[in-house]
Amino acid sequence: MSAPSQADNAQAEIDRVASTWLIRIEEDGLDQEGERDFQRWIASDPRHKSTYDAMRATWSDISGLQGLAALAPTAMAVDLPPTRQMPARWRRIAGLAVAASLIAGLLIFRVMPRDSSYRTDLAETRIVTLPDGSSVTLGARSSITVAYKAGERRVILSSGEALFDVRHDAHRPFLVDAGSSLIRDLGTKFDVNRTKGSVRVGVIEGRVQVSRTDVVATPPVTVGGGQGVQILQSTTADMTGNAAHPAPILVTPQQAAGAWRDGRLVFDNVRLADLSADVNRYYAPGVSLGSAAVGDLRVTAAFKTSEIPAFMDALDETLPVRSERTPDGGFRIVDARR
Repeated sequence: MSAPSQADNAQAEIDRVASTWLIRIEEDGLDQEGERDFQRWIASDPRHKSTYDAMRATWSDISGLQGLAALAPTAMAVDLPPTRQMPARWRRIAGLAVAASLIAGLLIFRVMPRDSSYRTDLAETRIVTLPDGSSVTLGARSSITVAYKAGERRVILSSGEALFDVRHDAHRPFLVDAGSSLIRDLGTKFDVNRTKGSVRVGVIEGRVQVSRTDVVATPPVTVGGGQGVQILQSTTADMTGNAAHPAPILVTPQQAAGAWRDGRLVFDNVRLADLSADVNRYYAPGVSLGSAAVGDLRVTAAFKTSEIPAFMDALDETLPVRSERTPDGGFRIVDARR
């Protein structure tokens, strides 16, 4: 697991200071000088107010706060003297400190429901901020479900493409579920593309571990920045439910993950079926393939989303296919060898 980033450390410090202010205000209130200091802290960074407000609101919602305070002698036994030796005021503060630490862990469940779904339409992109501060940039015609739990952070990519910028949490792994593929974040930023036929992962920073969930015996593969993987989806299974003829996890170079955010589509030795699936998320008339054999042809290409028609018109210059225009402005790609 990679070390916490500078941004992670900064947010952790904001959480700590917000908890301190919350305890101070709840216990004693603020005099004029304290109120001025608090307002200066709030005004110095927009993250200060949002963090404090979320912590304060969650504090108000927690039932049985006195029960949390009663946990203080046990939870803080290492740092504080036994409860019977503590003045009543400090027992109260200790209880508040424990409650505040619990609040910090509970905030993610207040910011967003445990299961939240997001989707985009044709040629649309969208940035989603996750409960832990991680972010997802959704590509066109893409769909995710966020399913966070106490022990893990899981995002299900149902279709399309998404770029994940993950905030470090050593105690709660970040997982992307993409059908028969599971991607475990080991640091920072990566792209996942899911079509009906394959899953492609590109790592921008850090590392990810990729495994197949339909094949028990297949070991996971770890790739780092500038690398990627391609996994063909299984179409048949044996009596146990495992893939009967699983394709290997293919490690590939990956230098342009996330280029679609700038309106560029980049493909490095990918199946024409996968290229067509990506194009159809940006081009309304659509591209269809005449046969499975055509879809299995491999292609390397890069073009802007505005150049899709020109690229499809010229496809027969690089592959043994014919690119036929349809009446609605779409394309049908057929095998020129037949």
